[in-house]
Amino acid sequence: MDFRRGVGSPADGGWPVRQRPIITFGDLRDAYGTWQVTYNEYLHAYTAEQSPDGRTIRYLVAHSVAEMAGKLETAEREDRAGA
Repeated sequence: MDFRRGVGSPADGGWPVRQRPIITFGDLRDAYGTWQVTYNEYLHAYTAEQSPDGRTIRYLVAHSVAEMAGKLETAEREDRAGA
């Protein structure tokens, strides 16, 4: 799910910035079920962790939900390209 372009975005390439849907923490958890997405109140940061093979850990950190959505989308796209 590409949150940067918006859910249900038109075929012409997405919504203008002012019309993008609001992304929530719950949206991230629903859209990226293979990732463990959490919010660290002490660090004021969102984190996402994934261990696809049980031997390696992928760990992402972001300061906002929108930033985390972008990082997760990039990671998923890299996974699809490498598969």
